[in-house]
Amino acid sequence: WGVGEQKSGGRACRCPVCNGDGSVCEPRSPVRNDDGMGGERRAPCGNGDGMDGERRAPCGNGYGMDGERRAPCGNGDGVDGERRSRSRCDRFSGGDAVKPITWDSGVRFDDPNARWGSPSVMLEPGDAGYVNTGPVPGANPNQKKKTSMSASNETPRNQKILQALAHDMADGMTQLQATIGLHHHTDATLRPILLKLEGDPAAPLGSNANKGSQLVFKDSEDARDAVSAAMMALSDGSVKTLLSGYRKVLTGVHGETFNAGWAAAGFSGNSTAVPRNHDERFALLAAMRAYLAAHPNHEGSLPQATGPALAVTAAAALALHGQFSDARAALNTADGVVETTLALRNVDKEALHDEVSGATGELRGLLAADDPRWETLGLNIPANPTPPEAVSALTVLAAGAGREFAAWPHARRATGYRAFIKVQGVDEEFRFVERVQDLEYTFKGLTPGAAVSYQIVATNEAGDAAPSPVVTKVVGA
Repeated sequence: WGVGEQKSGGRACRCPVCNGDGSVCEPRSPVRNDDGMGGERRAPCGNGDGMDGERRAPCGNGYGMDGERRAPCGNGDGVDGERRSRSRCDRFSGGDAVKPITWDSGVRFDDPNARWGSPSVMLEPGDAGYVNTGPVPGANPNQKKKTSMSASNETPRNQKILQALAHDMADGMTQLQATIGLHHHTDATLRPILLKLEGDPAAPLGSNANKGSQLVFKDSEDARDAVSAAMMALSDGSVKTLLSGYRKVLTGVHGETFNAGWAAAGFSGNSTAVPRNHDERFALLAAMRAYLAAHPNHEGSLPQATGPALAVTAAAALALHGQFSDARAALNTADGVVETTLALRNVDKEALHDEVSGATGELRGLLAADDPRWETLGLNIPANPTPPEAVSALTVLAAGAGREFAAWPHARRATGYRAFIKVQGVDEEFRFVERVQDLEYTFKGLTPGAAVSYQIVATNEAGDAAPSPVVTKVVGA
């Protein structure tokens, strides 16, 4: 029997050890727990390993099991079945609308404005307790943040960031691979994969190899968009005009209200309206041809505001249906090309990801965790990570009413970016907007006509870089 247990009367029971309660054969709490209940055993402080199918949070941990999460010691507001904030052991409350934190927000656990709970929320300027995390003017890009974390050097999934890292890595390999003993993953294995994705200048001009699978895919998307636009223009133009004339003619035959006559003429859904859906218009156009061929006395000619009269005939429906059919077939073909080129691009992208990942793995076996040559290869020093280089340039373009599109080049060693704005005449300092795992971001909800300054800060495990150059422009209407 374990410490504090004895066998009495044929059953196990726990003796109170050091708790001052002399009751024998009555289950009590372990030493210094003082919350034992009859028939239940709770976890001792610092253990967190209770029995009876229940696990409670150890002191200072805050993580229970069985779908339950408890507040860490010192919070004072953990309640069974409820999840509370564990940011500095305070509780967020209030009835005002707050910004929710979603799984893909990119918010760090240690963000001073994050309030973790159910739901998790992000404090914004004006909220009680908000901490301004804007970039510090004149920050030293080489200043390291004291941290116990190590750089993971995880291979990025974002294609643009992956390609930028691959270029840095290939350049570093050219310098160091012979010295450090790289054999399986070298610049000779990495660069050809990059060329397949980005294009090989040595390949015949205009060939797919010269363009690269990424550009071939984008070209197919552009071609598909052009074909789609032509099909929609036909549907919203000539097709809609003829079907509207057909409806007008039928109104004089079958009346305004939907009935069996309208159904026989090809209209459906108890409606006499011309469909908005392109597929439904295509079907109605075919029904119009058949109906008017069977009822030539219902054909007609409608005068137009300009140009010749509109012929509402079976022949007109047949001719337009053929054009519409060709346009739809062209779109289907273009969609197929997009699917094919996307699949080929994805194969090359995955090959690049695997090569960069494999090279990183080989480097782990060749370089010490504190070797500064990691940075020459575009990676961070695992045992002593350095903040990323600053974003070197920033472009901001109008992207619609109240929207501005920002783009920037990859910053060496960056694993993410933080977007900031400062509305002139409103904000005294830059304020944080969003964490971004990309090289572009669209600022939304801006006031047209307002002068707004934009700034991007690169970040990684070691901290933030110096801010990017500031771009200030008037928001488009």
